[in-house]
Amino acid sequence: MKQLAFYILVFVLFSTCTSKTEFSQETITVAIGNGQQANAGFERSLHFTKAWLTKTDSFTGLIPTNLTNKTDVWEPHNSAADNYVFMVLTAYLLDKNLYKGELQVMFAMQQENGIIGGWHGDGNFARTAIMYSLWKTQGATIQPWRSDVNLGAENTGDEIYFVLTAENDWEGKLVFDAPRYKTMLKLPVDYPRINQFPEWFTVERENEYSVISSKKDLSGKYSGTQLLEGIPVQLKAGDVWVARLPNRAF
Repeated sequence: MKQLAFYILVFVLFSTCTSKTEFSQETITVAIGNGQQANAGFERSLHFTKAWLTKTDSFTGLIPTNLTNKTDVWEPHNSAADNYVFMVLTAYLLDKNLYKGELQVMFAMQQENGIIGGWHGDGNFARTAIMYSLWKTQGATIQPWRSDVNLGAENTGDEIYFVLTAENDWEGKLVFDAPRYKTMLKLPVDYPRINQFPEWFTVERENEYSVISSKKDLSGKYSGTQLLEGIPVQLKAGDVWVARLPNRAF
């Protein structure tokens, strides 16, 4: 909470002194909070992945069925998802209040060493945690990712705010999501399907988008291709950078 208040204060001072562009402070506050929550999910997913990689067989590279009675066995038929995480996914789609509560219960299951239950279904933990994090960033990501750099987003209906905060100096790109159902899966429509990663804010290569930035030199018109490749951003320690995009392209 103290860190959130610090970033809000820094942005207020920065925007008052350097820019006449108006941003909704309430939306920025929500986006910063979303960024912190998104990073928590990303960090847990990475922690989980590294923890399971330590359990791989040194000769085959295969991961055991579980960490109790089958530590030296890999069963190819055990590739289905476990029930609990799909319950979380169902709550996300149908009952947001239940989802928020259940997801925190799921996070609490992760042990300090990164393992969750000690079986192949642990992979679904990472999938669901990443899905949760991408919801909080509206599908956008930063490259390179670092745990001390938070990206959060908030959809106000007409516009979407993307807010970056950094504890230390950082240079990279804010990369936007594409309509993956069309560009990767070649589907005619984005229909609900098993193991789907939902899409939030996506950009089309052939369209043009208006970006309003708290750093004036980054404001302007961007092609969809430019947004998919990423907006170059440089942050100093303690910086708060805000970008505002309309929900529709030109």
